[in-house]
Amino acid sequence: MRKYLIILLILALGWAVGACSNDIIELEALSKRPAKAVVHTYSRSDTLKVLLVGNSYACNAVDSYLQDMLASSVSHFIIGRLHKGSCSLAIHLNYAETDEPAYAYRKYSEDSVLLRLDECTLAEALADERWSWVSLQQYSRDSGQYDTYQASLPALMQWLKLRMCDDSQFIWHQTWTYSPDFEGSVFEPYGYDAAVMWAAIEDATERVMHDYEFALLVPCGLTIELAKETSLGLNVYSDGRHLSSIGCYACAATWYEALTGEDARELEDQPSGINEDERQLALAAAHQAILNEK
Repeated sequence: MRKYLIILLILALGWAVGACSNDIIELEALSKRPAKAVVHTYSRSDTLKVLLVGNSYACNAVDSYLQDMLASSVSHFIIGRLHKGSCSLAIHLNYAETDEPAYAYRKYSEDSVLLRLDECTLAEALADERWSWVSLQQYSRDSGQYDTYQASLPALMQWLKLRMCDDSQFIWHQTWTYSPDFEGSVFEPYGYDAAVMWAAIEDATERVMHDYEFALLVPCGLTIELAKETSLGLNVYSDGRHLSSIGCYACAATWYEALTGEDARELEDQPSGINEDERQLALAAAHQAILNEK
């Protein structure tokens, strides 16, 4: 009997060693897989999570008014905004590949600002939440020059896809033209002609939506064009490039309707410093822009 017990003990030890060896092999195989940024699980299954990768135009579009708009119809949401001034697609790609903490990162929900970080990398922001959507945009000077998209966008999207969740999707944020009276040198590629710039942005938008995997377009550029045709006129601008309060409000409404599918004209918020006539014109422009792009 003792001999049989010894034999069974030897067999058991052999099985255990074999199992441990298999575990070691599995761990080694896992360690050789391509690295992918860790992502958090949803805190709530119904939470809308959007990350904007952009520049000051992203700040114009979502910082001031979108939170209150979304809170009126979305139970739970998180908006992240990764911002670097004058940042083009090419610069975003460079920051991604070098892991440069170049961005200001802001994140807010339906009831509070969740995070303010002045030095953040693109990889850190991507890993911070399980984002439903990741938005990209081009620098204003290059927004109508499609060759600048082709030079960097494929590599940037590939870099992002390796680190995004499998069910995340891309948004294209269409930006706006400069004011017709703007005199900055960045306007030179368009001959200081806002109509020429807008035609170029429209063409670039159509091509980027056709050529790349963007599931949603937020047509803020079109919203501003439509708003300029109303009595709002050039009051949508603050300095010829960036937007005034009413311009920012119109773009926020565009984001609101694009993300929720709700008619922006039905918003009942009362933003300070914007009168009701201006508000209605901005909401109508946003709604019409969404309808036109659909």
